[in-house]
Amino acid sequence: MLYIGDIIRARFVERFLPKGEGRLLDAGAGAGIYKPLVLSKGYEYVGIDVKPRSQDVVYGDITSMPFPDNYFEAVLCVDTLEHVEKDYVAIKEMFRVLKPKGVLVLHTPNSCQTHILADFPDNPLHVRRGYTREQLEFLGRAAGFSRMDIYATFNVLETIGWELVNLMAQKSDINLRRLIDFDLEKFKNLGWLCIAWKG
Repeated sequence: MLYIGDIIRARFVERFLPKGEGRLLDAGAGAGIYKPLVLSKGYEYVGIDVKPRSQDVVYGDITSMPFPDNYFEAVLCVDTLEHVEKDYVAIKEMFRVLKPKGVLVLHTPNSCQTHILADFPDNPLHVRRGYTREQLEFLGRAAGFSRMDIYATFNVLETIGWELVNLMAQKSDINLRRLIDFDLEKFKNLGWLCIAWKG
């Protein structure tokens, strides 16, 4: 069964990943959970990860990928970049393996995110909390992407759903007082979806 965060992120990927053909690279694929979605869009699926958890995913580091230049029609990278120390090298590698006119679909946490029901500790597996919109734009432009569109992900209701599932999993108390006192004007979304084109 998919985790609620995976379900919410998959909705955004399904909406913004264009239909196509040829090869798509899932960079940081883990268990390859996006493979059915990728196949439904018309692509051939290739996954890579330093800790592959599926036979559909090969071992490899996204900062030094074993693929030739201009090899993929699309690259998908979901909640991986915040785990990578040399994130700028990883983005340049994604740009390198994309064909001209290829598209990168990238999701990351928002480093300025707001929590509504409780405070959540930073993920110890992350080398950074996430990114601001400006940081993502800078990384993409520095790598060579000619156009980037960035969308906020995890609205207030999705954030509450994510938090409820996590609080129940941790057997933590839900602080309804925080919800009552919550100031919508100060809300910052949990994540960003970046669509970037090569050339």
